[in-house]
Amino acid sequence: MKKIFMTCYGGGHAEIIKELYKNLVNIFDIEITILALTTSKYKFEQEKIPYKLITDYYDKVKDKEAYTLGKDFCIKNNIDTSIGAEETYLYHGYALYELEKKYNKEKIEQAFKELGRPIFLPIEFMERVLKSENPNLVVTTNSPRYEKATLIAAKNLNIKSLSVEDQFGKDDSEVTVALEKFFNDQLYQKVYGDYVCVLSEIAKKNLNYKKISKVFITGNPSFDKTIKFFRENSKKEKTKKENITICYLTQKHPENILIMKKLIKFIEEKNFNLIVKIHPNEKIEDYLKEIDQKENKKVEIKNSNLYENISNSDIVITIFSTAALEAAILDKPIVAKKNIGVPFKDLGVGLEYENINEIEEKINIILNNKENINEKLKEARDKFRPIKKAGEQIKEIIENILNNEL
Repeated sequence: MKKIFMTCYGGGHAEIIKELYKNLVNIFDIEITILALTTSKYKFEQEKIPYKLITDYYDKVKDKEAYTLGKDFCIKNNIDTSIGAEETYLYHGYALYELEKKYNKEKIEQAFKELGRPIFLPIEFMERVLKSENPNLVVTTNSPRYEKATLIAAKNLNIKSLSVEDQFGKDDSEVTVALEKFFNDQLYQKVYGDYVCVLSEIAKKNLNYKKISKVFITGNPSFDKTIKFFRENSKKEKTKKENITICYLTQKHPENILIMKKLIKFIEEKNFNLIVKIHPNEKIEDYLKEIDQKENKKVEIKNSNLYENISNSDIVITIFSTAALEAAILDKPIVAKKNIGVPFKDLGVGLEYENINEIEEKINIILNNKENINEKLKEARDKFRPIKKAGEQIKEIIENILNNEL
């Protein structure tokens, strides 16, 4: 029997591991262990996917000092314990215990104050976990802290590893440099698995290739359900709409409400419709209070059904939400803020604005099809949309790794 050990944080990272698990569980004679970090456990619970927590590796005798360190630190810094007090204390405690072997309390406290949780890198603890699980392969996404510590631990123990880059291979270099400088320690440099799966050719070019055996362009497993929706929806007969509909994908950002107000003014002048799809981490009330529902009858504010809302629109507007990449898969033109993390323009799937006053101009370029822009955007969207789901591709790669065929 072959064993795979996987670990991840919540949000999009848990979505990747969830989709991978659904594919990997079908491999013959395989055992999979998932260490769910922080809020990722809720995603696995929803899908009835088995998982372990940090508390499952807790030795009350040997780890008493780490537990106390974590508890004192969390109480002092008013750390949220909603995932469970013991889990929270140990999550912080194991990392702090290893830091205190190198640095004094004052330096650690200063580091946390200036740099936050990225200072956590519990390599010794993750080595202990991997020795306990004894996997043939370690799989993570690209988060820092415990995921990064897991990749380093796997390398130290000569266990093969695979990491999935969820976006475009851009390291948060400012944080990395700050950590290296503060601790004078190269351990905080970017780490990849021996094998790396990426979203696109652009992501592949952005990688630092040191200590990577092979890079595969697979797409992102968290987009697999988007591809499924697109295939199913594209078969349905489309009903002709009377008016243009714009979909605004929001996110926490200083300009989020201002952009909505500008879009409302724009659609009222044009007699268009506007769907405001709020981010899961935002409150719908924050947007509802900003509009007059009697006056703004062509505006709908929604907090669910992302794919349906995108599909019912003609153009998607965002700041730099990765959900807009799903809009590209769903064959919609995008207008997004120029940013480093998600290069919509370089991908060819959208137009970018630098100032929010340019949004209307970019929308009009698409509406008027200037220089055949819609044909160019569609060609890029078709190229960006994977033919085969990422989860299926990565499953095949992992089978080859386990069979020593890579």
